[in-house]
Amino acid sequence: MNFSKISLQLIAFTILLVSSFTLVTAQTYQTVADGNWQSQGTWLNGNKPNINNKIGNNVHILISHDVTLQGKDVEINGNNNTLLEINGGKLHGNGSGMKKLIILDGTFKAINAEVEFESVENYDKLELESSCMTVFNGDFINDGGDCTFTSACLNVTNGNVGNIGNATMTGTISALNIPNGNAANTSSVWNTITNDFHVSGSITAPIANFTTSQTSAWMNAHFATCQCSVIIPSNSASNKTGLWSDPTLWTNGLPGADTDIQLNNDVTLDVDHTVNDGKTISLGSGVTLTIQSGKLLTISGILQNDGTIDGQVKIQNNSNVTMDLGDISTLELSMPGNTLTTSASSIITNKLKLTDGTINTNNNSFTLQADQNKTALVEQLNGTVSGDVTVQQYFNNSDGHHFLSTPVSGATLQELNDDINLNYSAGVPNIYMYDETDPSPDYGDGWVSPSSLNSGLTAGVGYTSWFPTTGGMTVDITGALQNGSYSIPLTYTPSNGTPPDPNSIPEGWNFIGNPYPSPINADMIQMLGAQNLANSIYILDATSNN
Repeated sequence: MNFSKISLQLIAFTILLVSSFTLVTAQTYQTVADGNWQSQGTWLNGNKPNINNKIGNNVHILISHDVTLQGKDVEINGNNNTLLEINGGKLHGNGSGMKKLIILDGTFKAINAEVEFESVENYDKLELESSCMTVFNGDFINDGGDCTFTSACLNVTNGNVGNIGNATMTGTISALNIPNGNAANTSSVWNTITNDFHVSGSITAPIANFTTSQTSAWMNAHFATCQCSVIIPSNSASNKTGLWSDPTLWTNGLPGADTDIQLNNDVTLDVDHTVNDGKTISLGSGVTLTIQSGKLLTISGILQNDGTIDGQVKIQNNSNVTMDLGDISTLELSMPGNTLTTSASSIITNKLKLTDGTINTNNNSFTLQADQNKTALVEQLNGTVSGDVTVQQYFNNSDGHHFLSTPVSGATLQELNDDINLNYSAGVPNIYMYDETDPSPDYGDGWVSPSSLNSGLTAGVGYTSWFPTTGGMTVDITGALQNGSYSIPLTYTPSNGTPPDPNSIPEGWNFIGNPYPSPINADMIQMLGAQNLANSIYILDATSNN
């Protein structure tokens, strides 16, 4: 029985996922996700503050997510460097809620936030800016402390507001609701201006500082939506290099899903983030957005990328959209029935996952990039690319023969000649295919060269070419990405004589090329008539030339 042998080119891809993050000091705690205070997953690097004891000296706790704290007192008892800050987030209980907030030494600060406690006792510094504080089962007491309000709301549902012990209250309260208590000022400074108020009991604070009396129903409706809290800014821009989850990174507070975002600095995305429909995320020239491993940037709006995104990005618009993809490491397209049209050149450095929808290159350059460290690939599911794509491959130790094949359709040898001198002008081309049907017993006679540089590169055909350089080399081919099934006929041709070298019998050798812009699993190749095939596949090791 005669056996055919198959030589198949497989391109090995090395994929590096690079992530970076900023380490925080031992006494700095920062949230990275919504969740319970007690859960390590709520905090950066699992570094959870333990509040069974007091918050002591030189501790900074930054909450910028929705955090639940059940049945615990929060006692700040440190020094001037001790700070509990809720910035663009929420701190609340579950069911019966939290217990007391006691500020003995240090600062409690809420900016664009919502907080709730059973009672509050401030002996040092408390600051509310565009925030809503609810005290639901006790008093809000400023005893010798310093309270600063900036367009804040204070809702004390079952207790009093007291400013006592030579305390100071300044700023503006947008809404003050005391449905079951008094507003008392004793031997202290109450300079706070209150716009809307409802106080069921007495007011011993300066009545001139109280502007408009409202009903209980008005207050209930007002606090039902926490209208003093501005959790999500309409737009925000980075003002320094750092972690995405750091509120001080942003000019207008932490961006939400309905925020237009401008990145002017290198930023590390340490949380999952979504850009909603109608919103834009823009990267300035030279700016790098590093997305930590396991995190995802999901875009249903617009991406304007004049910089670099290193990490995973998912595009999932529900309608046709035009955007500047720029330079992205890993991109997934998930737009069933819709088209993403590029407005500028695009570069994929790691992986293009075509789940659903179409990318229209719009005659712009679209490159699957390769270098000595990694090679971009395509995972093609139900999505497609309309237009030409440039596919790169990097070759180490280029001096010698290398096996090639085309991952695109419509390309000619000119696509290789701009990277490799194919030597057609000298009449001795240095690129060959293998013709197994040549009956010559000398295997060297089976190597044939395409007729000209205008010869088309054929899917599934293997080529070998001499690279006359000892350094590494990047080769690129441009055309329409190939996908789907390819059937490649194999032949076995008996020799018409005795081989000059009995160890080099040419019969049955077929030179096959990988037709895809990605690796293939040899186990998934269906060999029809496999009983006539030798159970072996060979590739060329260009380093050893074997």
